[in-house]
Amino acid sequence: GARRLLVAATDVVAWTIPSATVRAACVREPRLVGALVAVADGDAADVRELASELATLGFPQRLARLLLRLLARRGRATLRGEAMVDAVLTNEQLARMCGSQRPRVSTLMATWKRDGIIDTWKRRTVVLDTARLRDAAGLATPADARPADA
Repeated sequence: GARRLLVAATDVVAWTIPSATVRAACVREPRLVGALVAVADGDAADVRELASELATLGFPQRLARLLLRLLARRGRATLRGEAMVDAVLTNEQLARMCGSQRPRVSTLMATWKRDGIIDTWKRRTVVLDTARLRDAAGLATPADARPADA
């Protein structure tokens, strides 16, 4: 079959399975069909979300939303309790993921770092102020995350 080059944002293990093998497995185990459809539907939802963002949002909002999605999927707490995207991503990769160019990502990330919204550690993004990043994304801060006197 045709070969395609894919570049992963994080370390992955991938297998190539012949379609005949997948069909035979689906016949033997019908629940596999539902699982495969769910994976494909999740990928399609990601594509629809990015297309919508490209059409309706400015670059800063797209980058902020990308960082928040990455945090939701690949986030973990640092030793100091901050939220870190546990993936090594270059600014070039981030630019491709949000439909922009590396210089724009570099400039905005530097601004957010200067403003105390994010930091970096071992080439990973650490979110220091999730509320301000959500604000940059154009998203409301959940009520339980707001200060009591707000």
